[in-house]
Order: sequence, then C-alpha cells, then structure tokens
Amino acid sequence: METGGRPVSFQMQRPRARFSPPICFEDVFPRETREAVDEDTDFLLNLTINGWFGESAAQWQHAICALFRAVENGLPLVRCTNNGLTCWIDAKGRIHDAYFPGSRNIYKAGYKIVTVPLQPSWPKQPPTIHHRFGDWFGWGCGLVTVAGLAWALVSRRRTRS
Repeated sequence: METGGRPVSFQMQRPRARFSPPICFEDVFPRETREAVDEDTDFLLNLTINGWFGESAAQWQHAICALFRAVENGLPLVRCTNNGLTCWIDAKGRIHDAYFPGSRNIYKAGYKIVTVPLQPSWPKQPPTIHHRFGDWFGWGCGLVTVAGLAWALVSRRRTRS
C-alpha cells in the first residue's frame, strides 16, 4: 500500500459519522482541505500541535484559518490542539467551546468533552459554491477588478485626448 497518495476520510461507528482530517497546518490551504472532503463527509477534524506558538495571537490566527475551511466546505470542524485553542467551529464559522468551562482561558491543562451537532444524513446539504468550484470565484473577481481598472484607465486617457 502506498502512503500519502491521496487524502482519506474515516468512518466512526458511534455516532455513525464520516470525517476528514486535515493534519496540523493543512487547514491553512483551502484546496487541500476541499480535496479531502467528499459528499459523505460529516465533519472535519483538525489535529494540530500548537505548543510551539506559545501563548500568542498565532493560536487564534491558526484557528481562523480553520474557521474559513469550515465555512468554505459547509461542514463543522473540530479542532484539537496539544496546547492552545481547542474548539469546534460550526458550518457558519461560529467558534464554540474555545475556553475551558468557568474561565476565559484556552491554556489550562486537561481535556474538553463537547457535543458537535451533525447534519442529518438525509437529505444531504448541497456542496457550497467554494467546494464545487474552488478558487474560480475569487480569481473571477480579481479578473473583473483588473478589467474594470483597465477600462477606467483607457476611458480616462480618451477623455484627456
């Protein structure tokens, strides 16, 4: 068996759910996360070692990257860290259970047990636009902007002549 040939997802039995695991900082890359999600994926599970960030803003910055992957794919994302911001993010980008119960601290020793509501298996939600088309929308917006700027520049030169 060849390792690392393609992304794989995993099936849980109880509860019955399928998850795709972007590991460590793979959640920073939209295309890689999108390619790991198929029509049967119920949630994303990001396992990361954030201890080397220390108690810095980088913990939150990395979590925001995960937030975008959840929204782009229309799936909840569970984020587990060895030291730092362990939480879950719903498909609309809301961060849940970031702090330990009874505190405003993300750095306490211990573990968290949370309930992540999953979408019912039927009817399945249609894939998001980003999941279906990837970066085409963003590149298209960039192209329209460049074309608009070029048109404005040409129009300005014509009016001066």
